[in-house]
Amino acid sequence: MTRFTDSGSYGPCCTESTALTSIFISHSSLDNCLASEVKGWLGEQAFDNVFLDFDKETGIEVGKDWARELYDQVSRCQAVRDYIASEVRCK
Repeated sequence: MTRFTDSGSYGPCCTESTALTSIFISHSSLDNCLASEVKGWLGEQAFDNVFLDFDKETGIEVGKDWARELYDQVSRCQAVRDYIASEVRCK
């Protein structure tokens, strides 16, 4: 199974089952750039079902009950990856 490590390196290649795995990316708004990069990388690795709250295509729509939507999304996923605000920022 593929994994993103905290050091920024990536684990071994994905398996065929990655497209069926639902992943929820939990993050601070300070880490939006990092979270977006991780979602993009996961997509490149055939993880097609990745939830990121601010994503224009798959995130929470304007006017939706965001707390309910987050709860619904996390309850459907098989993996949660959380990011804690850090000194590393995208430029």
